[in-house]
Amino acid sequence: MFVSIKKEEDEYVWESSDSDWDFAGDGDFSYELLAIDGVHVLFGKVLSEHEIKSISLDGQPLHYDPDSNFFFAFREEPFVIEEENVDITVAME
Repeated sequence: MFVSIKKEEDEYVWESSDSDWDFAGDGDFSYELLAIDGVHVLFGKVLSEHEIKSISLDGQPLHYDPDSNFFFAFREEPFVIEEENVDITVAME
């Protein structure tokens, strides 16, 4: 399985060879952190059963695909993930 994150028309999009992610956890989301050539990558999946409108870290929105519940971000400085600095907005109907 591979994942490709690229920029198209000023927007980041992701592609995967497999749509079945094996993220698991006890909370509302599960994530992984990678560091590659000085770039820090955060990626994961929202596990909540609610319809999610957005997900953010320290008030900054993460790239989020509501169809797959996959989210990601990358930056030069390391990510610090604590439950209280992640905000998941549930879509209200």
